[in-house]
Amino acid sequence: MKKVIAIISLLFLVLNGDAQESLDTIKSFRLSEVVVKAERIIHKGDHDVLYLSNDNKKFGTNALDAVSSLELFQTAINETKLVSWDRQNVFILINGVPSTAYDLRGYKGEDIKNVEFYSIAPPQYMSLTAGPVVNIVVKKRHDRSYTGYFNTSNAVNTGFGTNQIDLTYADSLNQVKLGYLVDYRNIGNIDNLAEYTYSPQLHSQYRGTSRYKGQYHNISASYQRY
Repeated sequence: MKKVIAIISLLFLVLNGDAQESLDTIKSFRLSEVVVKAERIIHKGDHDVLYLSNDNKKFGTNALDAVSSLELFQTAINETKLVSWDRQNVFILINGVPSTAYDLRGYKGEDIKNVEFYSIAPPQYMSLTAGPVVNIVVKKRHDRSYTGYFNTSNAVNTGFGTNQIDLTYADSLNQVKLGYLVDYRNIGNIDNLAEYTYSPQLHSQYRGTSRYKGQYHNISASYQRY
């Protein structure tokens, strides 16, 4: 019995010695510099404020593309609407003024200061929408600039689509925007088939082709004074 106790005691000393040796191998380091990155989303009471990174600003060809690349929206290029992460159409404001996705396409990603996202429409906008609202805060210009935006992606390759032209003049106090939008359909050789059965022995059939052609032209103008 004493021999067994002696063996157990010796084993305990060996294990304790190994544990002590492993603990001695732990080293401590002093961090000379700690870098903390701020969040690009700031959560406020009833909305979130989002800031675009350089990658966001360079995404696509216009401000609508850039905003869609933020994490609260469905990313898309050359779209005509802004869709939230849960697939709801987003009502757009630009500097607090009710606007459209076409208006937002007239800006560049670099023009955006920040984005205010309301998942539920504030009371003052509930008469306009029941879904989410986004306010795009555009930077105030300190110089004089002339900007043109042209989108003719559907002009040749499809029989239907939307094309857009926007011209903007802006300085430190004024902003004037002119916009032209054409929505057109020009689809030919549409096959039509209609068959009428009056009784088991009597029926008639009509075949033919048709063309669907039409255009909508929208001209807009806006003026803002800071």
